[in-house]
Amino acid sequence: MKNSGERVRFHARCMGMCPVAEVAFRRKNNLIHILETDAAITLEKKSSCDEVCETSRAPKCNPNRMVKEYTRSAAGRGSCHPESVRPYPVLLNTVRYLLGLQKENVTVDWATVYGFICDRLRAVRFDMTVQRMNVENSLSLLETMIPFYISTFYECERNPFPTYDRHLHMQQLKECFSLWRASVDRSTSVDIRIAICFLLWNALAVESLALLHSWKVRLPIELSYFVEDVILSIRMNNFVRFFRLLEKQADPLISC
Repeated sequence: MKNSGERVRFHARCMGMCPVAEVAFRRKNNLIHILETDAAITLEKKSSCDEVCETSRAPKCNPNRMVKEYTRSAAGRGSCHPESVRPYPVLLNTVRYLLGLQKENVTVDWATVYGFICDRLRAVRFDMTVQRMNVENSLSLLETMIPFYISTFYECERNPFPTYDRHLHMQQLKECFSLWRASVDRSTSVDIRIAICFLLWNALAVESLALLHSWKVRLPIELSYFVEDVILSIRMNNFVRFFRLLEKQADPLISC
């Protein structure tokens, strides 16, 4: 007999980007996103309000393009069931597929692509949380998706669209960084680019410099000095020096 305090291991069993039950439900109720159809690549540009195909003119859906949508657990139609939760290899392939849509669907307007990717990445993080994924796999997924939120924040701020919500975007980035920080503290390795982005995005936090010094053994000495200079420039409102430092930074992700 198992000890009542022993944690039962959760076995994720969904081997597709979208659970079979969800595919059936959404097809039956005509809840197919335009990016989940065969018309996703060749379709003429539509406004973001056309995200869900209407019955009268819905292109044929492609199950291979369908991706699990984000739903709250209370209304998730069994989203916590093992058959609806994807294991790490499937989640990694899903994240890579989603990020690839940025370049693939050039004929679909950016607002639609952005909204689709954000929603489906939230579902990825939901699956990670439900199955209590191990540290290394969690870091792998988070370090793959975090650059999307950083780079698209810059793009959305430069060219905002009606459905863009800055607060929601920042909340999702904050969630990713929070999960990443919790995992990296239990890991022996760290992605240097993500670590630098984390420190810079939290430059005004009290612990940012202390954290930088504790990570110096993991970061190249030149980058450690760069991050320290940027943080101090922000805190002293020395924006001339701040922009000069960024101009010298060749990595576009960090300079965002």
